[in-house]
Amino acid sequence: MRASRLFPLSLALWTVAAGVSAQSVEDESSRELRALEDQLSKALVERDAATLDRLWHDHLILISPNGSRTGKAQRLALQGTATPRAAGETNVNDEVSVRIEGTTAVVLVRSTWTTPSPTSMSVGKYRALHVWTREAGLWRLLAVQIILIA
Repeated sequence: MRASRLFPLSLALWTVAAGVSAQSVEDESSRELRALEDQLSKALVERDAATLDRLWHDHLILISPNGSRTGKAQRLALQGTATPRAAGETNVNDEVSVRIEGTTAVVLVRSTWTTPSPTSMSVGKYRALHVWTREAGLWRLLAVQIILIA
């Protein structure tokens, strides 16, 4: 009789523990993806090809605000010909939203890019959709679509 009363309690505790465990794994992955987004932003503004090579999946598909499509090799080649970072040039992630489903994550990023020129300061606000995939324990950026919002 006593065992029959403990079963519902045991089941409830196991369910809560399983939920907390799944939540903590998702929270850990969300934190990891937010950190990777910060690394990505820094690497882009600093033209850090080595970091971009590490973060980008070999089959990266990137759709630019003008609608053009490029891949990892093309984007890395552009890093070698890019003008050096100008003083005052920044890229700040204003908002990062993470959704994880198994080994795939969809991250929405709203960012502000500031680019100085000799006569003015250009500020662009963008929204990006990033699709990350986890392979062999590592998150890699597989797909990107960027739009100019202001």
